[in-house]
Amino acid sequence: MDVASYFSVFILIIIEDTQDNLKKVKFQVVFIKTNSRNMAEMSSLWIAEFILLLATFTFLLYKYSTRNYDYFKKRNVYFVKPIPFLGSMVPVLSMKTTIGEWLRDLYNSIDRPYFGIFVLDDPYIVIKSPDLIKHILVKDFSKFSDRNVLAPDHNEVVSNNLFIKKSPEWKKLRIRMSPVFTSGKLKAMFPLMNDVGLELKKYVKEHLGKLESKELSAKFSTDVIAKCAFAINANSFQLENAEFRQIGRTLFDFTIRNGFSQTAYFLKPGWARALHLEFFNIQALKTLKKYISEYHRKERAKQCQRKRSY
Repeated sequence: MDVASYFSVFILIIIEDTQDNLKKVKFQVVFIKTNSRNMAEMSSLWIAEFILLLATFTFLLYKYSTRNYDYFKKRNVYFVKPIPFLGSMVPVLSMKTTIGEWLRDLYNSIDRPYFGIFVLDDPYIVIKSPDLIKHILVKDFSKFSDRNVLAPDHNEVVSNNLFIKKSPEWKKLRIRMSPVFTSGKLKAMFPLMNDVGLELKKYVKEHLGKLESKELSAKFSTDVIAKCAFAINANSFQLENAEFRQIGRTLFDFTIRNGFSQTAYFLKPGWARALHLEFFNIQALKTLKKYISEYHRKERAKQCQRKRSY
């Protein structure tokens, strides 16, 4: 064979109808003898086709991502000018500020009763007028009760959250949750929170000069939630690697995975549903359930032991 000649290999995918009307896929390898000149021409053609395909894909993606950007303009509503693919949230997505600070700055700088923003490619409206807010939260609340957050049916921990649940189930859950926040229950929680506050005060005195405010707040929040919600002494201030605190880190500390999943749940629920993303680490939730069950089992065993002692 001539040195300049060689074989190009192509794989053909052949779909055939079988007797039971099912599709059968066959792979066939085809050898085509070419020379260097033909191959160079084919390579140039492939590159041109690839560039054309990439340009077409980019154009279609651009058109899709900007399809809603005239939403507020058509309705004569003032809006923050969006950037293709990113919307109005560039400072937030670039991590220069938080979403709360960004909305606060917009709220203070735009002197209008309401204005529009774009979260990626979706239009949202920010209400400033107290009268409009009253209508939305009171008079017309039935039309605005649903949140945009994804409520996955397969994860009861997330879907049964009062801030995520959709109507009409949200109303039923609110009725069930209301007794938890009566004045009597809140008063009963105060001594528990006060105990954690005393532990915080003691911890600060013992660790002056080497305190990290974020971790300090996390320890306090963990112990308050553990005591008030689960009747558990988490001991985050006494034990450096308290188990309940470690579980909390796994659930809430920022990782690329957690950040993307939780952002998608709030901003792009359709993506979260399509990609089967989990709001929390499933293994961490299982560990939390196991820890709570085991903790209360041991506490019941201790109480039985004390009764036998008497």
